[in-house]
Amino acid sequence: MKYFKLAGLFIALFVAMALNMSDSFIVRLGFEANYLLVVGVSLLIAWLTMNQHLLIVIVVLILALSTAVPEETAVNLGYDRDVMLAALVAIVMLPIIRDFFDLE
Repeated sequence: MKYFKLAGLFIALFVAMALNMSDSFIVRLGFEANYLLVVGVSLLIAWLTMNQHLLIVIVVLILALSTAVPEETAVNLGYDRDVMLAALVAIVMLPIIRDFFDLE
């Protein structure tokens, strides 16, 4: 069951990032956009969220989709894609930091 969640999350993240690859958050971070990098980032995010609660996985998917929309659409909807990217990084990293420092 864990691997189905990993595969589903990976595919959803890959599609979200590959659809708008020329203006995706990988490009905004300063990297050149190519499919190998998109696969790597998608796999990394999916692997980091694989053992988390289903709610965190759903939030990661929503935030990944919201960072993948074109800039004009994001402005028309009234949000900034960079804020959504920061929230995505925070959602992925906070459970790891909590487990690392044993803060439960």
